[in-house]
Amino acid sequence: MQSNQWITGKTPAETGWYAVSYTWAVEEGIFPGASYWDGSVWNPDYPIGAYYGTFQDKASAEEWARDHDMEA
Repeated sequence: MQSNQWITGKTPAETGWYAVSYTWAVEEGIFPGASYWDGSVWNPDYPIGAYYGTFQDKASAEEWARDHDMEA
């Protein structure tokens, strides 16, 4: 796994589950979650601001994202 920092401004080099930080609108804030990178798009198609991973599964990615919530 990569360093213990969120990655911004890039897309992942490999497919898999990632912890993600996303936002629907500026006034709504940033939310932790998980998304699958298939090599070309995120699924689900959240507006991803940052990511970290990869993880074995969605649950592990979500747990890491909650534990490292940018707004916590």
